Amino acid sequence: MTPFRLMATAPFLHDENAPAQARLFASFTNLLVALVGLLIACAPFCLRQGCAAGGKLVHLLTGISYNPFISTALGAGAILYLLVHRRSHRELTLVLMLTSLLAAVYGVAGVGAAFWVGAPFLMGGGVLGIACIGTCLLVRDTRSLILTAAFPVCMTITAVFLGAMVRFHPTTFDPTLFRFDQSLGGQISFWMGRLLAASTPLRNTAFLAYIMLPVAPAFAYLFERRLRVDGVLVQFLTLGAVGSIAINLLPAAGPKFAFAAFPVFPALGDLPSAARMMLPLAPRNAIPSLHMSWALLLFWHSRPYPRWARSVFALLVALTVMATLGLGEHYVVDLVVAFPFTLALRSAFARKAAATVVCVSTVAAWLILLGTGALTNYPSLVLSWLLVIGTVGGSCWAEHRLFCIPANTANEDPCHQQLTDDEPSYAGVAAA
Repeated sequence: MTPFRLMATAPFLHDENAPAQARLFASFTNLLVALVGLLIACAPFCLRQGCAAGGKLVHLLTGISYNPFISTALGAGAILYLLVHRRSHRELTLVLMLTSLLAAVYGVAGVGAAFWVGAPFLMGGGVLGIACIGTCLLVRDTRSLILTAAFPVCMTITAVFLGAMVRFHPTTFDPTLFRFDQSLGGQISFWMGRLLAASTPLRNTAFLAYIMLPVAPAFAYLFERRLRVDGVLVQFLTLGAVGSIAINLLPAAGPKFAFAAFPVFPALGDLPSAARMMLPLAPRNAIPSLHMSWALLLFWHSRPYPRWARSVFALLVALTVMATLGLGEHYVVDLVVAFPFTLALRSAFARKAAATVVCVSTVAAWLILLGTGALTNYPSLVLSWLLVIGTVGGSCWAEHRLFCIPANTANEDPCHQQLTDDEPSYAGVAAA
């Protein structure tokens, strides 16, 4: 079967007896496929001929696969598309054809030269994700389309939203967060940054752990399907949406944006004396740390997984701590506030109202105390550490009490519903 004949067998191309809603969807899909095909076909010409408008439009289309965060989100969508359900030969052939076509176009156009570690592998995942989304459109598989496109769409919307919020928050609270970290006895993020700067393998590992976080919930979802439970994907995406709003309550950017010489400690004369500072271009995504919140959520969800899988998610938490601090994306206090913030969302989904109120109040108290300068105007080493240990330790203890201990029997206790390595593999369940 030729490629064109294969595409012609897609159900929306020759279905005159379909309902009106299906025909409307078919018309929309045909238009979308035609536009994407036209843009791809014109990409090399627009870029080579210096067409400004066409070049920007093509960069918008092709540049997605060259953004490390969007690439990993697209790769996560591809994992879900290929592994959640068994795909037909026609679908796999379409994925292969579209992947090859997109890879060829990107190679000819030479758009977005990648400079980050692991770029070819991650860009390949991004191209594969776009091909899977295109296949869902061609075969009109709405459920798979939602599952495959959820991560890249949400990540794109989050990035656009955070970029738009810069206009509304021209100043940031970076000096305040910097001074609180200093009240802990030193700048741990700067120390971690110097550690990563001294070791290229360690820095590359931290960077990959930071940008590949969207892939982790895809594998967590596979484990949850094996357990016949659900929730991790919805909570992961909801956490990103709610967190994008929460981080604008106390806007800050991170040490590498606030201090250009990071990880070199700034001179005393360069330290801002005010509570805020002007940062016109840096994204406001510091407190609470979304990366830390996502890693915690996945680790807490991994309790019933096999021990080796839970160990992997625990390692992800450790690497996220190292990456967020060492790459200069966050202050220590950003990670601390992420603990009650994550537990608040987890408790809300479990309909535990009292725990949700306590956690939300804890997050609000941190933001108010930092925003008003109550914790930084009169710094105290002992008080700062007591607050940090109490918040982190209290959140972990409360999560254990809420989600592990309260069951009456071992069979009802999620701590005892752990998968073992002798159980049938997920592939067998999927095939069934």
